[in-house]
Amino acid sequence: MEEKPKFSKRQTIKGLHHFLYLGAFWGAYAQIAAVTGPIFTGFALWLKLTEAHIATLASVAALAGLIQPFSVLLSSRVRDKKRFIIAVGFLEITLVMSVVTIPLFVPSGIRMPVLMAMVLLGTMMGHTASPIFSGWFATLIPENIRARYLSKRMIVVTIASIVVGYGAGKFLDLVSGYRGFCVLFSFGFLTGIAGYLTLLGVAFHKQAEKPRTPGLLQILGTSLRNRKFAVFLLFYASWYFSVAMVMPFYSVFMLKTLSISFSTVAILNSLSLIMQIVGYRFWGGIVDRYGSKPVLQVLMIPQMIIPALWILNTPTNYLFVLPAIMIVSGLIGSGLASAVSPLLFALLPEQEEKETYFASWAFFNSIVGALAPAIGGVLVSRLQPAHIQIAPSFGIGHLQIMFLISSALMIVPNLLLKKVIDIKASTPGYLLGQLRRGNPLTFAYNFYLFGRTEKESKRAQAARAMGRSKSPMAVERLVAALDDPSPEVRSQAAKGLGETKNADAVAPLIEELHDEESDIRSEAAEALGKLRHPHGIDPLFTALNDPDRRIRISAIRALAVIGGPEVRERLFQAFSDPFDRLTFPALVDALSRMGDLRIIQPTVEKLQSYRSPVIRLQLLNALCRTLGAKNRFYKLLSLDELERTDRIHRLLDQSRKRLSSTRLLDADTKAEALRHIDSLTRHFDLEEGAEVMQRLGAIAKRLEQAWMESPHVPAIPSDPTPDARIQAGLQAVQAFLLLEAREEIVQEQEIFLTMCLAQAVELMEHADKAQKNQKNAARKNTERQRPEARSQRPGSRGRPKTER
Repeated sequence: MEEKPKFSKRQTIKGLHHFLYLGAFWGAYAQIAAVTGPIFTGFALWLKLTEAHIATLASVAALAGLIQPFSVLLSSRVRDKKRFIIAVGFLEITLVMSVVTIPLFVPSGIRMPVLMAMVLLGTMMGHTASPIFSGWFATLIPENIRARYLSKRMIVVTIASIVVGYGAGKFLDLVSGYRGFCVLFSFGFLTGIAGYLTLLGVAFHKQAEKPRTPGLLQILGTSLRNRKFAVFLLFYASWYFSVAMVMPFYSVFMLKTLSISFSTVAILNSLSLIMQIVGYRFWGGIVDRYGSKPVLQVLMIPQMIIPALWILNTPTNYLFVLPAIMIVSGLIGSGLASAVSPLLFALLPEQEEKETYFASWAFFNSIVGALAPAIGGVLVSRLQPAHIQIAPSFGIGHLQIMFLISSALMIVPNLLLKKVIDIKASTPGYLLGQLRRGNPLTFAYNFYLFGRTEKESKRAQAARAMGRSKSPMAVERLVAALDDPSPEVRSQAAKGLGETKNADAVAPLIEELHDEESDIRSEAAEALGKLRHPHGIDPLFTALNDPDRRIRISAIRALAVIGGPEVRERLFQAFSDPFDRLTFPALVDALSRMGDLRIIQPTVEKLQSYRSPVIRLQLLNALCRTLGAKNRFYKLLSLDELERTDRIHRLLDQSRKRLSSTRLLDADTKAEALRHIDSLTRHFDLEEGAEVMQRLGAIAKRLEQAWMESPHVPAIPSDPTPDARIQAGLQAVQAFLLLEAREEIVQEQEIFLTMCLAQAVELMEHADKAQKNQKNAARKNTERQRPEARSQRPGSRGRPKTER
């Protein structure tokens, strides 16, 4: 049986750190050494090479990957593979960076062949060590963090690339010519060597002895017999071909066609790289949760459009067009890169065969990478004189035609992607639905912050913010945070789950609510309310019987948020149960938010049960809310004494105007009510409290009598209809005035009684207008029907002339 490589946790942590350092060094080195990059391209143009020559160099560099299967044969005879990787790597860096010495020793006539040879030999050295290195790297990374770690490493590589890319470009603008290239290539040599030296601190995995060394055909055939791997290889190779065919020409197009300086090119590349940093962190979490294939399916279509967008660039508009292209390219490219590597690693078998698969992968892609730029070089030479004039001031040349061809070729990988198999993948439609919901960028930022910070308060804030982003991707991370050692983080994670509005959060919150040892049951209950899911209703009603008062109150508040007729009736049943002074205010508040008018009379009667003015004010505010006044009672309380007095006086004036204009009351009732309200206003201005209370009661009693005699709702129903609210408001005034101990609540009585009366009169005005509108509509309908009736009578003049 094949043994799995064994790394201790410490070895894994140390190795992952060293691979990050390696990524930083190689990110810097790649800015100098990449054949299609601006620095190497600039050096090639300085040597008087053409676009076709640069494409050939890219083809030669890719061709070196064909040695990887032979590297597997060689590695089986190497005992110390770590030292082998480092030694061969030194040769790679030395050969590639030594191309800067060509102008010193090589005649101009043969510089191109020598440059090709040095690039070929150097990259061959790198590919010789690559299968062993890749297998080592893939084995070290734990599977459960693979996509996130690869994304993190790509961020490190990208940051190094941004810094070195801009610095190198700016340096060449200041120190142009051969001297500038000598300094940069020397820097590239140092960073490349430093990268390989970091591997000395990484533990190497032990492999079981192989019974025999596989042959070349067996190495290549083993991977191709794996159908999943073969289909993925075909997809990637077709995509790689369409990209590699024009890759050498982007830098040429910017430096030569658009005449952009090296530092400007570096800034534009940095835009793309910065967006890649954002994208890697975001897409890494997406791939870990939803799989690689849906990410590829979502991003490959916009990726197909990007090369075509390059034709829009001209020397006059590139400062506007190119930044937009670079930003989009960075976001999409980071997503594709984040999806490809984890899917490739997932398709690999265990242990020794990893090297075989990596070698096959590199072999076939090297063929593609060599053919694509070579074909691109031939095409660009043939298309050299081509020019398509689209508009008088806009045309496209041979390089832009190549970009269009690249876009067209990407149709093939988009079709092949359907055949790629990813076991853990969801559908692209589901992924798009998740991405459209909430704010994915806010989630990505706080997800990163949650994983990086060690401070409890910051982690708690990040957890809550992940929930507020309403991204479905936050649910899994917040559920895991419910088990965080920090009580603050657990509390905010539960609240954050409620903010997500996602049904997937219901089950873990119910489990937390039922866990008697949990210290966040109260937060879990309120979070269930915010989710408003039907499955959360019964567990919340069960929690109404919990011995913990906090749980009962939180469950009541949660049910109030969920709402609905069923919840209202069941809450009213709890309200009607024997009086519980601890939960009664919460029940009143909950039912008031549902507009249940049945609570008004019992609540007024229970006011005397509470000595605390805070609870009494809470209950009165709830009653005013039930009557439709929203939070106007609370707003009046929040004013200072003078402002509050002025506002009450204005309420009384408004009530008088509404009473004088209403047609719902008979003349006698209206006249009596107006006399009472005039007297009430005078007493209020004179601060005669007893008289104010007396007049308020008289007005409420007279209006209620008139209202009960009219054909309106005679009883108080649960539904908050306008007619029922009018009657309930008038009855609330009278019930309040009957309290024996109302002297305890002098501070709030004037506000409450005035609010109830004003609200009842305001609703009368609305009812009057509604009745008037109904009569007008009925009259218009009757008038429309009269001509039709006349035209249908015998002998009517409305008959057509032909019938007379």
